[in-house]
Amino acid sequence: MKMTKSIVALFVALTMGISGAFAQEFSFSNEVSSDLVTITKADDTEKDFAGISEKAEFEFKSEKVDAGVMVEFTIDDYGADEGYGFKWTDYNYYIEFRPIYEITLAWHDDIYTTASYLPVWDDNVSTGNFGSDGFTVVTRPYPGLRISATIPFQFENDGPNTINFLNGDSDSGEDDFNFGFGFDYTLGNLFSVGFTMIDAVDSDERSYGVFASIMPKNNEDFIISAGFSGSESSVDVEELDFTDELSISATKLYQVACVYNYDALSFAAEIVGSIDKEENFYDLYTGVKAGYAIDDALSVSLTGKLFFDLGNEDGIDEAETVMGFCPEVEYVYGAHTFSFGVAFQVCDGDTFVKFPVSWKYDL
Repeated sequence: MKMTKSIVALFVALTMGISGAFAQEFSFSNEVSSDLVTITKADDTEKDFAGISEKAEFEFKSEKVDAGVMVEFTIDDYGADEGYGFKWTDYNYYIEFRPIYEITLAWHDDIYTTASYLPVWDDNVSTGNFGSDGFTVVTRPYPGLRISATIPFQFENDGPNTINFLNGDSDSGEDDFNFGFGFDYTLGNLFSVGFTMIDAVDSDERSYGVFASIMPKNNEDFIISAGFSGSESSVDVEELDFTDELSISATKLYQVACVYNYDALSFAAEIVGSIDKEENFYDLYTGVKAGYAIDDALSVSLTGKLFFDLGNEDGIDEAETVMGFCPEVEYVYGAHTFSFGVAFQVCDGDTFVKFPVSWKYDL
């Protein structure tokens, strides 16, 4: 936690030091969430407390500087014999500095191409990131165009103390210098294209992504996007299902997504699939989410997900199809947002149920 304390201290010092220099805005959110209890029915029925998560985010934005910090911990039964405890489950931060409009200097900042977003999963595919956990420079030589170069400080899952050597000694296990780059171009509310290259000089981990999106109605109410990703190791789109266990992993992966909003109705759909068939991996995932705003405060939604194993060239038996859905109700009262849902998932007669609830406060 020493690293986390240093991050928070740096962030607070930065925001206090510049708060009087520029027009700025602050935002804060706090979310308490839980799946309450998970019920798994296979040969036997198992019930398990799902834990409680506490997540806080603070963000500062100004003309020259943006910065943010997020921390999350969970209370769950981590020990033997249901020994409950507290555990840090996530923390993150970023800093952006724009000495002039055309240049951004970024630290520990994920910067995604627009079309890499999956609306049902509510996240970006990792190969759409032309930033990194290290140092990134982004230039804007032309309106709508961003060109980036980044030096990661952590790669190959080596941990936060990885050193990106300028002249590493491979005999001593020191990685060679690594970097990434990318660009994207957005033309108003018409279309966006982007390209990324991650770990460009690492022949074992090199990854890339190509993405594009169009807006047929010239606004964000109707967006169609597509992308293709490749890697020398694997592109992983993880925790896609309601158990947070299934993923699509492949050396070549494609995605297609659509968002459509009309008055009180909202609709989102996405497909992620692997081109190369790997043993014990699902090859195709599709997700759909439809919502309806009853009024300004109350809304309902239904999310459905399917996973298919299309087999492989070695003739190994296909995994059973997985199907899940989750109806959800959301209520907004001032700065407070409450949600409740019931998620079901079935596979070859086995069933899984959980009850996601949350309370979020936005300041």
